Amino acid sequence: MTRIRILPDILANKIAAGEVVERPASVVKELLENSLDAGADSILVEVEKGGRELIRVSDNGCGMDRDDALLSIERFATSKISTDKDLFEVNTLGFRGEALPSMASVSKMTIISRSAQDMAGTLIELDGGRIVRVQETGAPVGTQICIERLFFNTPARRKFLKGQATEWGHIADRVISLALGFGSVGFTLVHNNRTVFDWPKVSDSADRVMAVLAPPDSEKLIPIFHEGGFVEVFGWLAPPSLARSSSKGSYLFVNNRLVADRTVAHALVQGYSNRLMKGRFPCAVLFIKVPQSEVDVNVHPAKAQVRFARQQAVHDTIANAVAKALEVLDRTPWATGHKVEGSIQAVGESLPPGETMGIPAEQEESGAFTRPIISASPARAILRETTQSHAFTRVWSAPPVAEKGRETAGLLWEEDGQTPLILVGQIYNSYIICQKKGALIIIDQHAAHERILFEQYSRARAQNAVEVQTLLFPLTITLGHSEALVLEGMIEELNRAGMEVERFSGTTFAIKAVPAFLPEKNILALIRQMVDAASQAPREAAVEEALMLMACHGAVRANQPLTNREMEALLADLGRCRQPSQCPHGRPVWFEMTEDEIRRRFKRQ
Repeated sequence: MTRIRILPDILANKIAAGEVVERPASVVKELLENSLDAGADSILVEVEKGGRELIRVSDNGCGMDRDDALLSIERFATSKISTDKDLFEVNTLGFRGEALPSMASVSKMTIISRSAQDMAGTLIELDGGRIVRVQETGAPVGTQICIERLFFNTPARRKFLKGQATEWGHIADRVISLALGFGSVGFTLVHNNRTVFDWPKVSDSADRVMAVLAPPDSEKLIPIFHEGGFVEVFGWLAPPSLARSSSKGSYLFVNNRLVADRTVAHALVQGYSNRLMKGRFPCAVLFIKVPQSEVDVNVHPAKAQVRFARQQAVHDTIANAVAKALEVLDRTPWATGHKVEGSIQAVGESLPPGETMGIPAEQEESGAFTRPIISASPARAILRETTQSHAFTRVWSAPPVAEKGRETAGLLWEEDGQTPLILVGQIYNSYIICQKKGALIIIDQHAAHERILFEQYSRARAQNAVEVQTLLFPLTITLGHSEALVLEGMIEELNRAGMEVERFSGTTFAIKAVPAFLPEKNILALIRQMVDAASQAPREAAVEEALMLMACHGAVRANQPLTNREMEALLADLGRCRQPSQCPHGRPVWFEMTEDEIRRRFKRQ
């Protein structure tokens, strides 16, 4: 007697259902994909009790005749592929022919479908995968599939379903995701006889994105578009301020297929670079188009992941396109006009004509403590005083700064035709308050200086031009064995970054020189932080993390009073930064409060 035997079809379908049908949301996804493949432009999704009791999807697609309807519930029956070549150039969402028979095997299913060529539709009822009834019925062109009592015959699976609210949330997420990707299709979602979403079809996908994501978030979205080579990228990106603690806000489509692909997700995050705080994820609606021959969609049971033939090229194209689109954020609220205006009372000390506004990188005594001063700037300030109200205008000029194709002339500036920035002062010894036409701007002085130092330091390191100060007496630090190994592996990069470190004896190291902008008293704490960060990151990321930590330690602190001249110099240097909106760790540097917002707060609008 043989021990190996062929499984009955219904049992095989139940096993397949374990891969295809994870929860009610999986059923909704598979049925929606079938409707979209059928060419539907109107889809109704009805759900009861989070999908545990009822899921009904009705569409106006091409429909099926009696024979096709019966074949659709057979395993591996599909209209979407027929040859090996088709499998490697799949242009439909579904294609394997497993979904319907798998769902039928673990539910009570009813199919009603009619093609345009038939006068009457076909009704098929199934109970746990067994056909109960087949008959003609009146029906519009299209297909309606009803799934009742999901997992009724697999109690262990049903027991592990979450509560109604949780399962409903997953269903809503699935419908939202596909609605974002298919603006030319109308979607209606009903839960417990209440219409939750009703999105009519639109001709412009931007309208669907705005409708689904809803203001105010949709009003802040940044468009992205890249075409060239074999990869096309388009969609919308949310600013870092709308980042989330999970990746659920990222909707990623590859050839219109919604995916949770690691390559695409990683490229998206990398494109945001250090605009995001650690543990935060961007919100985005991103569409990736590649030739069908360049992507394999048959690598995951639920088709959630894909494999690219040229994975690195796709990754880098996406990351670069995202980074390029986000450059729109790299403008301070003051743009390209060279002026800063204010009253003498508001701005503070005036300068004689021709005095340099850049403050040397030296230590200045201030009260009971010593603080680092903003690094030198090449600005020349010309002061023109007027006789009315003691007002004045400073006109700034500086040599153009060219970086990676971007040319910046001027330090503090104004937007086209708008009133220049006015420095109001400092509050809480931590935040710089400025005013421009129509808005109040609040700047975090530590985050701003951290961004300035990081960019200046990164450029100097790349050019092997870091200014170094040799310590009169070398500092020593003793580490644990594993920490010592990490630091030893960093010595070459640290020396290149202006921090001269060498092994002294055993696990003790000597620090003989540091970058000139770093305060000496925090060096040992900084070394420990860098070792901790490097032990948890790849080599390239560890180097950048070290640079960020140095910039953080060298920057002016919160609760540190600044003179008006220091604040002006800080704003000038920030205006020259390539990425002034976030500090290297992703925290915001500044935000605006519009005059309209302020009026609303005081009930004046």
